Amino acid sequence: MTKTAGRDPAIDVIRALCIVSMTFAHVAYGSPAYRATHGLLWFDGAMGFVLLSGFVVAIVQRRTLERVDLGAAQAKALRRGRLVYLAHVGICALAFVAASLSVAQSVDYAGVDDFTSWWEPIVAALTLQINPRNASILSLYVILLLLTPLATWALARGRTMLLAVPAAGLFVLGTLLPGLFTLPRVPGIPGLINWATWQTLYFAAFLAGWHWTRIRGALLRPAVWISLLGAAILVGALAQARVRLWPAEGDGFFAMLDALFDDGTLGVGTIALAFTVVAGLYGALSPFAERWPRLAAEVGRVGRRSLDCYIILCILVLVVPAFWQYETRSLAAMVYGAGVLTLMYGWCRVRDARQHRRLSAAASASGHASATI
Repeated sequence: MTKTAGRDPAIDVIRALCIVSMTFAHVAYGSPAYRATHGLLWFDGAMGFVLLSGFVVAIVQRRTLERVDLGAAQAKALRRGRLVYLAHVGICALAFVAASLSVAQSVDYAGVDDFTSWWEPIVAALTLQINPRNASILSLYVILLLLTPLATWALARGRTMLLAVPAAGLFVLGTLLPGLFTLPRVPGIPGLINWATWQTLYFAAFLAGWHWTRIRGALLRPAVWISLLGAAILVGALAQARVRLWPAEGDGFFAMLDALFDDGTLGVGTIALAFTVVAGLYGALSPFAERWPRLAAEVGRVGRRSLDCYIILCILVLVVPAFWQYETRSLAAMVYGAGVLTLMYGWCRVRDARQHRRLSAAASASGHASATI
């Protein structure tokens, strides 16, 4: 999207920042690079990734609805869901092989020795019952994309409450009964993602994306985005104080604070902070993107293909430790993280070049056909 159509470079830059945050969290946990990209503590790249996914999907859904029809928009979401599902199954297969062949990886992932029958891991992967550590967002994304056609149908008919009420109800159920909705790491072992609470982040962003043309102008006002970023920094300072001064698990006020900003079963505070950070960054980065469009476009390459980059990250997290064990807080880990980001950027350049050639060839063929008529 440009302001209303095409791509918005500020959104792509924010998505790229989320990928940077996730990369250092997965390959250089605890390092200075990790701390620099996780200073807010109660917000990280994974939350921004899911939020922006809902936001961008909504914009694409509404645009497809207006250009074609509701069926085309819903089919687009389901095709995207199918692609993510296939990626999830592939990652599960890779995790199974890594755990079966590598002693180092068998600790974190289920391999051949963890199942009694050959068909059990296959069924578990196909039914989203295997969610490799650091790769569970894929299965979450499958669920969200399966629910997206219902959200599109509701908003296309102007029935916002048909989206808001079920999303809020699922959030309450997920908060009260997290065991029913938390995706397992492997069958019988709970993972980290509670899809009933995470869907609230996605569909709240979906609603914002659906009404983006009304919202965007307000976020570009300096008084608004400066206030949002200021609020995020204050909450980040509170998070740092909570961890550094009172690191033990508490009760009373601290128990309430921890529940509000829980990052597995997302708390209300975590969701609000995610929107505050992303909205503030959008207002701050939009002038940057307009003043330096080429730089924004280069940084935004990774954001434009954030799903590709996340899958690359998942593959490396599974494969590399089978051959190389390293201290995640070390300089080597940060260099490795920078290398991963460089690989992602290179992949995105290749994909963009191929797409450009395809579009040029299609335009040339169309022009030739018009000339011969």
